Amino acid sequence: QISNYVIVTPQSMSAFIKMNGKESRDYDDTYAKLYTSKPSQEALFLNYFLDKYSFIDPFFKFNQWKIFLENLDTNLSQSQLISTLNLLKAKMSNGSVDLIDLGQDKYIHEYMDSKLDRQIPVLDLNAFDQALNQYIDTVAPRKVSTEQVKVEIYNASVLNGLAYRYARKIGNSGINVIRFESSPKNYDNTVIYVPKLEGFKNSLELLEKIIGGKYTVVEGRPDFITTGDIIIILGNDRSTDNGNF
Repeated sequence: QISNYVIVTPQSMSAFIKMNGKESRDYDDTYAKLYTSKPSQEALFLNYFLDKYSFIDPFFKFNQWKIFLENLDTNLSQSQLISTLNLLKAKMSNGSVDLIDLGQDKYIHEYMDSKLDRQIPVLDLNAFDQALNQYIDTVAPRKVSTEQVKVEIYNASVLNGLAYRYARKIGNSGINVIRFESSPKNYDNTVIYVPKLEGFKNSLELLEKIIGGKYTVVEGRPDFITTGDIIIILGNDRSTDNGNF
């Protein structure tokens, strides 16, 4: 689930390039040298943008900046956008940002859309997860990492694939998911089983934020065989979760 986004459209990209005195993408060779594999055009533009962007642009290049903003797709206000860009530029400058370039071929596969009757590019979730897992130690809070919790997720709802979706969401938050599958029993409501509450206090707090909604925490285990430290049963009350991922 995305909280904030900034999508640079071709029109806004062109406006920014012209703002900086260029008519075409003649910066490709300069930034391509920063990569060990062939980067996407979007990644090259990001490098160019953060290299050329200055916090004074919105004030001293007002008309050009206005055109850039008008063609930008974002839910941020102008002040929020400027703050975000300034922070990102600072982090890029000191080398504290790792880029996962989702525009590269290894992250994209073609999917035949029967309604559109054509192939469309789709994000390869497995490839993305593998890339993100390289940074998982920096994603999870230190207190959670030290608990080394193992989580099992069971889908007891009527919504297919729900355990997998929660497993991705939880796993990409830095928690080790060792099993996700259909529940052997029916549950009307979502339950989180924790055999030892004190032993996994921080992990439970993070899981509660990820899961959200209504649920019950039970100190103990479900009445079927499990080996995890925390067991999540997604009940039928989660059958409307289709739009939360």
